[in-house]
Amino acid sequence: MAISRRRERRRVVAALKLLPGIRRALRRVFDLFVASRAGEIWYARRIGREMLLSYLRVRQNEPGLHGLALYERVLAERGLDLNAITEVIASAQESFCMWPVTRDLRFQDLVHYVAVTNYLRAHPEKLGIRADLTNTIGRVVSKEL
Repeated sequence: MAISRRRERRRVVAALKLLPGIRRALRRVFDLFVASRAGEIWYARRIGREMLLSYLRVRQNEPGLHGLALYERVLAERGLDLNAITEVIASAQESFCMWPVTRDLRFQDLVHYVAVTNYLRAHPEKLGIRADLTNTIGRVVSKEL
């Protein structure tokens, strides 16, 4: 009986010695996951602020612009050519306005699309985005715009 308790104690001690290494490895994975999501959120917030400032500038300079014409001008201010603008707007409409119900494109949808595509283009090693950017962009850009 005493021998089996010693063996059990040795097993427990050996397992406890491994525990810090396992905890460190799990902490690294967790930190990478959190850092990745934090970076995605930070990037989306930055793009949202930049595009909102462009939106406000364009509205101030050309108060008669509304809807897609306004969105095209905002994208042009970001340095996109006419073909790229048309492609971005069409892709954003396809991503946000066709399903689950058909609706008009909102500026918030356009910002969301630009943030995600730019992030993935800037980080080709990423296969997708883990963070839900809807609330993040919603805090920066109102649905009413």
